[in-house]
Amino acid sequence: MNCIQVNDVIATNYFAYEGNPDFSIDSQSFFSENCEDRVYVPDDNFEQALIDLGHDDVLDDFITKSDVEDVTSLDVSYKQIDILTGIKAFTSLQTLRVNNNSLDELDISDNTQLITLDISFNMITQIDISNNLLLENFLADHNKFSTVDTNANTSLIQIVLSYNNVTSLDLTSNPNLVLLNVLSNDQSFGQLSEIDLTRNTLLEDVTLQGNLLTTIDLSQNPLIEKLYIADNNLQSINFPENSAISWLGLAQNNLASLDLRPITGILSFNATENPPLQCVSVNDVTYAEQNWTDRVDEGVTFSTNCEDRVYVPDDNFEQALIDLGYDDV
Repeated sequence: MNCIQVNDVIATNYFAYEGNPDFSIDSQSFFSENCEDRVYVPDDNFEQALIDLGHDDVLDDFITKSDVEDVTSLDVSYKQIDILTGIKAFTSLQTLRVNNNSLDELDISDNTQLITLDISFNMITQIDISNNLLLENFLADHNKFSTVDTNANTSLIQIVLSYNNVTSLDLTSNPNLVLLNVLSNDQSFGQLSEIDLTRNTLLEDVTLQGNLLTTIDLSQNPLIEKLYIADNNLQSINFPENSAISWLGLAQNNLASLDLRPITGILSFNATENPPLQCVSVNDVTYAEQNWTDRVDEGVTFSTNCEDRVYVPDDNFEQALIDLGYDDV
């Protein structure tokens, strides 16, 4: 018990502590005429942050609900907070930033107005966001999630889950997604072996670097501008509907073929460390040779049609073909 509701706090305190020496209550308990307006905040660092922000005045493990229920934005990042008990009182919150703390759990089921949630750099293993139907920005990198259920969050625009233990992710109920970042460069983190992006037709920025993907279907993602999918196990990738891509990272895969002809305005490109790759199909061979030679492995060539190119690794065989007029270089 923490709060004992009474009709008269002054009279009760007198009776309890002065008028009746045999009367006692727990040291953490107190009397109030309105217990419903008192919210327990056991983490002193959290409460001190609220005091610093002007939402509380005394470090006593309690805040007044009526003082915080209209707060729409709260930033308590970098405060060494272990427990966010009491956050449920902030029922009008639209933005909550609690990144870079020591949280291992978080209950935001009563914060139904949330639009932006930043919980990056904590130790959270699971979170229920099914009540947060207005959520658009979910920033949760550097935690310990193995998956996150976003099926109820159809308004999501951004999902950042890099450096977690994510091994599965269902995005089929997130049609408004624009940015997806699930980067993992270390096997000590979880790694995705598959992902379905066919329902996410508004995607513009995708980072899936450092996973275990062997294939990916981008046929329903015509708006992608940035695609970073290096350090996977991709053996092939096609861009039939992805002419908008300007930043493309494909290094450290197992690509045997690569056709960049559907993409018309690449600004940055890297396909190094793809051992099977011998040729890259491009629209402009001269431009590719002048700008991208160091973006592929040594010996990889550029052609307007790699399908018409046949690999001949034996120099003596190729020289014989040259002598017979079937090759020239």
